[in-house]
Amino acid sequence: MARQRQTTASKLRLVTETTDEAVARVAGTRNPDPRLADLVRQLARQAAGDFVQQETARLAGGRLPD
Repeated sequence: MARQRQTTASKLRLVTETTDEAVARVAGTRNPDPRLADLVRQLARQAAGDFVQQETARLAGGRLPD
């Protein structure tokens, strides 16, 4: 298993719109491997879950007890 890097980003930029070039590049591929698409989805879900878990823990750690 790979060692985690203990790095943080000071700013995060999220782009929700795609460019025409990116859409054309993806649409231009013929018969993408479904295994690759499943792997990408699985990795994205894991990364999103890890991010939410870490942010929840970080926010909970900075609060005063009730």
